[in-house]
Amino acid sequence: PPLDLSDAALASLTYYENVNLGFFGITHQTLVSTDYTGSGDPTAATWTVLRDAIGAEDQWVQISLDLASFTGSSPVYIAFRYAGFDGDEWFIDLVQVNKTVSSPAPQTDISPDTVNYGDQNLFTASTAQTFTITNIGQGALTITDVSITGTDASQFLLTDLNSYPVSLNLGESITVDVAFKPTSEGAKTAQLAVTDNQLDALTTALLQGNGVDYNSGGGGPGSGGYFFANSLAINAPSHPQFNWIDISGTGTDIISLMLDDDAEGPIPLGFDFPFFGVSYNRVWIGSDGWVSFTDPTGLPGNQMNTNVNIPTEGGLENFVALFWDDLDPTDPDIVGKHLYYGTDASGNFVVTYEHYPQLNLDTDPNSWITAQIILKRDGNIKLQYLESGTSINLNTSSVGIENADGTLGVEYRQDGVGGPYFSSPLAVEFGMNDAALPVQLSSFTARGGDGFITLEWITESEVDNLGFEVYRANSRNGEYQMIDSYVHNPALEGAGNSSTRRVYRFTDRRVVNGFTYWYKIADVANSGLRMFHGPVSATAVKGTVVTGTGEVPEKFALHPNHPNPFSPFNPATRIPFDIPRVRGGTIEVNLSIYDALGRKIRTLVDGPLAPDSYVVEWDGKDEQGRPVASGVYLYGIRSHLFIQFRKLLVIR
Repeated sequence: PPLDLSDAALASLTYYENVNLGFFGITHQTLVSTDYTGSGDPTAATWTVLRDAIGAEDQWVQISLDLASFTGSSPVYIAFRYAGFDGDEWFIDLVQVNKTVSSPAPQTDISPDTVNYGDQNLFTASTAQTFTITNIGQGALTITDVSITGTDASQFLLTDLNSYPVSLNLGESITVDVAFKPTSEGAKTAQLAVTDNQLDALTTALLQGNGVDYNSGGGGPGSGGYFFANSLAINAPSHPQFNWIDISGTGTDIISLMLDDDAEGPIPLGFDFPFFGVSYNRVWIGSDGWVSFTDPTGLPGNQMNTNVNIPTEGGLENFVALFWDDLDPTDPDIVGKHLYYGTDASGNFVVTYEHYPQLNLDTDPNSWITAQIILKRDGNIKLQYLESGTSINLNTSSVGIENADGTLGVEYRQDGVGGPYFSSPLAVEFGMNDAALPVQLSSFTARGGDGFITLEWITESEVDNLGFEVYRANSRNGEYQMIDSYVHNPALEGAGNSSTRRVYRFTDRRVVNGFTYWYKIADVANSGLRMFHGPVSATAVKGTVVTGTGEVPEKFALHPNHPNPFSPFNPATRIPFDIPRVRGGTIEVNLSIYDALGRKIRTLVDGPLAPDSYVVEWDGKDEQGRPVASGVYLYGIRSHLFIQFRKLLVIR
């Protein structure tokens, strides 16, 4: 009969034999097969010889044979093969198969067991791959750890929400996610390793990928001398920083003038802008995510909205492509859409596509982008990508620059291949010198105190920077005069070439309390080129001290003052307030004291503030420096994003 050894850990065959040899014996074999079906010609099956011998003659002898090689199999057949002559006899009796049943054993499986992430841009994470870890054996499996191992383990990101140890019965599983985020170019290999309660080797899945650098480039024969780098390009000679410029309150909104596949212009830049060796002072803004330096209005619509490789001769030319795709400013399903143009504080020309719709034939309200083009007075071109709708198709656009006849250009991205843009807030900058993408300021603020105003600015990177000059005026549009320079003040000396964040401060003590002053700073390159930043303003007020903690809070807040009540025994009461990160970097804030009738009696803060947790002090006096009377007063903070009031008590 067939034997079942599928559950056996150990197995053996025993029997008794008695051999009487005649003239001579030919064959006495014990055989085993795992592919015999139990019927038909047995010689057609595969048989393994367990024994081909005989024991002592004319007596009963016990034979024991090991079946360990056949455990785990079913069915298993045993056969005895005899060939002899007259007088030759082979007696077999008490045939028995003994087996020891194995304990249920768990088994770990990873699916998939190999993943190749392909080409992936440096410092950008790929789409995560989900791995399923399952117990495909009998008995409980305990997973004690999941990790990434191997030489290139740091190039892969493991997301594991499980708490170990985890016990899995037959068929139960857990999942982990692994993404590929290379930090250097070339092929990368690692293993996803699962440690369990079994004593055998780790169960692993192979991880492969290839790091490629789409973050910087250009400079080749067809580039016209332009290089590019994005804000992730830490290996490039220089790279820009993302710093969104909000022109919604100062720019011109032309969204109502735009038709599908349209262009509005010419629009004056306000300065001469060099582009591929030609100087331009005006642009046309396209409804399909680009600006052009030559009139494109004679082009058919399909040449305005159909993106192609950059450069390509014919069709749309002489352009900066922010998100060249078939966009539709007339889409009624997208709310809050705008197309602004204007200038920033440094006089650069800015075009902002805000909640700007992609062509969509259904009623989807989430197919939009918010991004901007910045044409800098120094000839550089900066593109900034803030956010996109959840259903936008990001794989059908072109990003880059092209000259007037389509023979030169730099392509950053084309139909989903190339550098990143909307994966996170990101900046891309094009310039003629890859080592001279200019000083990048992340903030510039002014704070007023008693007889002084302190300026603070933060650089994220500096290239070829000799230092800074400080300019002051009595009004925003007044005449700015230099009041200090790196030539005379070592605190204003630049870092030369640096990719490290640096904080600069300058205190102006030649001020009069109660007056508001406006400031600009200029960074000066070795070539003598000056790049201006600002303006910002602050008011010097007696008895007012504004300080920041350096910690960026998550939301706006006006906190209770201390001490409260406020009496002559205290020189001042402290009022804490919080400014979170906002679009544009700074926000105009007014914090004032009011009497019980709502009349303003003292302004403590009035000007732009960077994100920080602040404390302002009030000495209990009005604008004329007179002590206020006992009573209940209000203090309130106002901005275009936040308003809050609280009470304080003055006791004389």
